[in-house]
Parts: sequence; C-alpha cells; structure tokens
Amino acid sequence: AEILPIGAAISLWSNGVKVMNSLGLGKEMQRMGGKMDKMIYHSEKDEPWFNLDLNPMYTKLGERGYPVARGELQKLLMDTYVATGAKLTLGKTCVGVEKVDPSDENSKVVAVFDDGTKSSVADLLIGADGIRSTVRQYVIGEKLPLFYRYTNWNGLIKMSPKLGKSNEWIMWVGEGKRASIMPVGTDRFYFFMGAPLPEDNFKNAPPRGSEAQRDELKKIFKNFPKRVHDLIDSIDVKQSLNRLPICDIEALPTFCKGRVALLGDSAHPTLPVMGQGG
Repeated sequence: AEILPIGAAISLWSNGVKVMNSLGLGKEMQRMGGKMDKMIYHSEKDEPWFNLDLNPMYTKLGERGYPVARGELQKLLMDTYVATGAKLTLGKTCVGVEKVDPSDENSKVVAVFDDGTKSSVADLLIGADGIRSTVRQYVIGEKLPLFYRYTNWNGLIKMSPKLGKSNEWIMWVGEGKRASIMPVGTDRFYFFMGAPLPEDNFKNAPPRGSEAQRDELKKIFKNFPKRVHDLIDSIDVKQSLNRLPICDIEALPTFCKGRVALLGDSAHPTLPVMGQGG
C-alpha cells in the first residue's frame, strides 16, 4: 500500500515552513520547494489586475513560502517519522472507534479497521482522516453530509517559459472560474483549475486519463487567454490530471470527545481558495 499524491502539490506558507524548520527539515524544504517571488493575477481576458512582490512579506515574517509536490512532502514526513523508530502501517481503513471500557467516559480507546483488526490501546487517538472522516462520526455522534462547492483539476507539468517564469505564481480569474500555475521543485509547475459545475457533474465525467478530459477543460475555459490553453495542451492527461470535487461541511460543535480528537480537514476543512494550502 502507498499514499498517493491526489492533490499534486501544496503551498506551505511562512508559518508552515517555520514548523518544518523546527523539525529540522528546513533544508529539505528549500530543496523541494519552488522559488515563488511574485503573485500575479489576470482577468479571464488577460487584463492585469495586480503584480505583488512577496519578498517584503517574507522578510517581515522571517521565512519564505514554498510550493511543494504533495507526494514528496508526504514521503519526507513519513521517512522522518519512521527514522525515529516509530511504526507506520498502511493498507488499512479505519471504520470505527471503540472505548476499552464502555462505562467510563474517560476510557482509553482503540481504532477498528476494515480487516477486523484493532489498533493498540490508545491514551489519545487523533482523527486526521480528512473531510470524509470516520472518527468525526464518533466525536459528534452523527454522519455529516458534504456540500459540493466546485470542481477542481490539478497536476504537475514541466516548466516552460511560454507558460510563465520560474519564480511567479500566476492566476487567471473570471466567469466564476480560475486557472493557475505556481513553481515547485525540480523545474515543474503545479497547475490547478476550478469551475462551479452542476453538482451531479461527476456522474458523466470524462474517463480518467482520456483526451476527453482535455477537451472538457478546453470547453470550460474557452474564453480564457492563450496561455491557459497552452497550459491545457501541456498536460499529460494519462499521468498528471486529477479531477476532484471540492466540498465543505457545517461547522462542528466540538473537535474532541473523551480521549479522541479531530485534526485538519476532519475538524475544519478549508477550501483551497482560502490560501491555507491543500
């Protein structure tokens, strides 16, 4: 079993990079990350909206931001964790949480897995299992519906000067849609595109890895400038094009119950447009 980089890349801003520094992984972040010095926005007609130099912000905050390939960041964190002597188990899906002593509100707990096995008895169980969290159902006592917001496409492509400079994050916005590229390590751009399609659009989505996916993007972004279409043309649809629903949930009344706590998207999913990475 392996963890796949579904999100392609993630932006770690100065606060996140400082955490990586505290873990002794600062040099790795510099090696893996893109050198992002400018944030540039255009309209869907390629009209310039703003061109922001990010370096004064980096200086004020005492650290740069780095866009990094998600799979490479995950591998770095997992390898560092295992190197401490800790155990990492893949290939299991959590299907529930149980108290060791059902009569004790402060009882230790175990995670129950889809193969019938259980985790070691835990003093603290952290549910960082994403927006479709199983652990959340234990904490709040019900399964929450997901609310669809829009559809997102993303992936990694080789850098090209016809798309943008190697130190610029460029975004084209209009018609309720967006298309963007930003630099990540080893001469690649991370691209992401979003559009508010009908909620049932995934029922008739083009087959993954097919040229029909490229045709879909061409149609959705037909009024966007040439560079956006050059971007679409440069995508290897068989290897590097993810099509994902972006969803949300209602705010939770609590993130904790007894010895179980929620972390990340299981507790408070943040949409990519909020600038918090992911």
